[in-house]
Amino acid sequence: MEVLAIINQAAIKHKDAKGFTIVELLIVIVVIGILAAVSIVAYNRVSQKASNASTISAASNTLKILQAYITEHGKYPQVATSELTRCILSSSGCENSIGTFAAPEPGLIAEVARAGTLPASVPFSGSSRNGIFYQYAPTLIVGSASQPLMITYWLQGTNQACGVTGVLTSGNPRNISSTGYTSGDEDGKTRCNVTVPGPAHSS
Repeated sequence: MEVLAIINQAAIKHKDAKGFTIVELLIVIVVIGILAAVSIVAYNRVSQKASNASTISAASNTLKILQAYITEHGKYPQVATSELTRCILSSSGCENSIGTFAAPEPGLIAEVARAGTLPASVPFSGSSRNGIFYQYAPTLIVGSASQPLMITYWLQGTNQACGVTGVLTSGNPRNISSTGYTSGDEDGKTRCNVTVPGPAHSS
């Protein structure tokens, strides 16, 4: 109210000098508010796009390095008789769907490093679903074949294209996703499960 009173007094004072009227000043204030809101939304979109591009680039590089390792050695870097989940970033660590922090796995990272240097980190947002996970599941079927290895990462925003080939559907058996993502909305993020082709699991 005090602000409006001051604006009103200023408008009256300068009325004879053809200054702004109170209505004109209010219109200016409203327009400035709208422009500020639009700018914030635009900035958030640009920031999200840049963050997702960085994550997709890191995921793509991770896939290439894992594939190079499998091609060279004829096996996966790390296997298990039950489901195995490891953070495959070399520096920052990861956070799963409930926010539990997972430190980088030194043994896995050292083994994969025989084929190339893994990404150190990806942009984090919120308190869960961050990073890139290496997931080995002995019973995982893709199509009709045993394909036990995949990586998992998340993008900011819903229904975002994961940006790489081999994105899977949910469940088991899984298929190649027709939407470009695995789950379009997990607490405001998009989940990407991506198959890493290689030999079938052998017990």
